[in-house]
Amino acid sequence: MTPKELYEGIDYEITQVIKSADMATKQKIADLLESCSYMDDFGHVVFKNWDHATEFIDRLMLEFKL
Repeated sequence: MTPKELYEGIDYEITQVIKSADMATKQKIADLLESCSYMDDFGHVVFKNWDHATEFIDRLMLEFKL
């Protein structure tokens, strides 16, 4: 598996999880993303550092009880 394929697979899975969430959970995810990431010039979400990315994944998994 190439890095691009891995990224696309992870991106797809996170997108599907977020789409299935209720509005309260979507708002929690949006708030978390706002606090630990920024949007680059191409519209991509970029985490400020690796710890923020890890925190986001941990909180996402907690939110969805994964």
